[in-house]
Amino acid sequence: MEEKERKELRRNDLVASLILLGVAGGMFAQSIRMTFFVELPGVRRVGWFVAPGVFPLLLTSGLIAMAISILITALRESGGLKGEYLKSVLTFLRSSDFRILFMEAGLLLLYVFAFLRNLPFVVATALYLFLAMAVVKAARWYVMVIIAVVIAWAVGYLFGTLFRVPLP
Repeated sequence: MEEKERKELRRNDLVASLILLGVAGGMFAQSIRMTFFVELPGVRRVGWFVAPGVFPLLLTSGLIAMAISILITALRESGGLKGEYLKSVLTFLRSSDFRILFMEAGLLLLYVFAFLRNLPFVVATALYLFLAMAVVKAARWYVMVIIAVVIAWAVGYLFGTLFRVPLP
């Protein structure tokens, strides 16, 4: 790999590690707010081990350690964030790829906070899938409708009926 490409990848690692560190730090703070001791019959001495806050705390601790490891490597090998890299980031933020990414993230929020609260699961999921495919122009509209309806119905039937998992 060429040295310039390697530095570019490390700069991307630097940005990604900072984002991961921020997200993991927020998750770590939330996991600390969870319960860390549960009294269960026959499990008195290890009640902390089965408490709901332990597993998220362990996961986020691992994420933080990995983010710091990536950050250190990226800082050593990237040469820092220079003006040309910041220009390429700004170019990406103006690109159609970023608009698609932004629209897909917005659709996901719309699905979780609006569709699922106001529509039946299968209808909300089919609508979300159709719109997500439409954003990237995945196929002709009627093919997207068929795919969205079949997948939403199959997931609803599989989890709601066969596995008896309560769906939103």
